[in-house]
Amino acid sequence: MNATPGLLSVQGVGYRYEASEWELAGLSFEARAGEILAIIGPNGSGKSTLLRIAAGILPPRQGKVRLEGRDMESLPRREVARTLGYLPQQVQSAFDYSVEEAVSMGRFPHLAGLGFLRPEDARIVESAMRRTETLEYRARSLSRLSGGERQRVFLASVLAQEPRVLLLDEPTSALDIHHQARFFRLLRELGGTGIAVAVVTHDLNIASLYCDRLLLLSRGGAVREGNAEEVLRQETLAEVYGESVHVDRDSRTGRPIVLPGLPGGTP
Repeated sequence: MNATPGLLSVQGVGYRYEASEWELAGLSFEARAGEILAIIGPNGSGKSTLLRIAAGILPPRQGKVRLEGRDMESLPRREVARTLGYLPQQVQSAFDYSVEEAVSMGRFPHLAGLGFLRPEDARIVESAMRRTETLEYRARSLSRLSGGERQRVFLASVLAQEPRVLLLDEPTSALDIHHQARFFRLLRELGGTGIAVAVVTHDLNIASLYCDRLLLLSRGGAVREGNAEEVLRQETLAEVYGESVHVDRDSRTGRPIVLPGLPGGTP
């Protein structure tokens, strides 16, 4: 796939939480048009922190984030929201909206005047619900949904923004295997339209099968970036995750697949 760099550029960012020795140090990546980047690594490696910096939620203590070539810190949040969609691990709603109301909120950055939906906005909202398989319960309240259903509703809201850059933090953690596969196939479709996607995931096999590039983090730093063949190496993963792993190959796709080692540490 020919990728156009520069939709979102994270350049040498660092961050440290108060009263903590843990530090995110000098990390860089690009979210490129038409590509899916997987950000992987063990717990505490800095994946979610890095994504929050990329989304403009956390200000970096060093480095820059550029959105379409412009310093994100200088851009109004409404303008950022027209271009960048961010879905955190957990989304809380203070009100028990209906599914359609929750998804419609994704159109807010594009609305003018009193903020009423135009026919085109309503069409985009309905399309987002259809793509995330939430259209059938558009009138149901959020409190009547399962965790996986709510996650798909909030994804639909982000898609309704029509972002050019999509940042997702563990978006399939509450989904069953059917909806995980559907979700990542949807990301492939979005990539085909020129959207840049960066997704945090613990599932190394999902990252291998569906993502163009992988960025492996450990202890707040980058270990390796590249395609699945370059990153998912047995010796690298064993060192980062601190336990025995076995890297094999999927017979259908030829992509690497990662399996836990056998009891006793044998690969």
